[in-house]
Amino acid sequence: MKVSIKNKIFMFKFSPEKNTISKMVEGNDMKKVKNKLVGKKIGLKDEIIKIKLSHVSSFDPNKTGNLSYLTGGTVKINFKMYHLEGKSLKAMRNKMNDFDIRTSQFVFITLEHYEKHGIRLSDLKDVALLAAQNKLEKRLTAPKLINQIYKMKK
Repeated sequence: MKVSIKNKIFMFKFSPEKNTISKMVEGNDMKKVKNKLVGKKIGLKDEIIKIKLSHVSSFDPNKTGNLSYLTGGTVKINFKMYHLEGKSLKAMRNKMNDFDIRTSQFVFITLEHYEKHGIRLSDLKDVALLAAQNKLEKRLTAPKLINQIYKMKK
């Protein structure tokens, strides 16, 4: 099945006080997404999560190798965390001035999930919430699949 990604960049707002997440903007080009973001209400304690969807061209479901399970699907979801500093968005950093550990998380959408559901906004919202709470799979060699959001909801 041919995978097509309509919107490649999504921006969500995470409110740590209320532990809620809401979609702000979406689009294909980062400049356009940033322009749409202007004028939106963002609190000082709110965090912005950028989700970038990308097609994994090297994924082959028939491939059997030692590390073939690490690329678990055809669509990869990357996360980047931002916060408001003055009038601009800055990348989240920890106390050691390194990038926030939550930024290095990623999840794959499996081919079976894509064929059955496609790319749903509700799934992206759930994944963004789990990424903001740092509850996604952390083990280095564990497959990081979107199916884990259904296990976390229970």
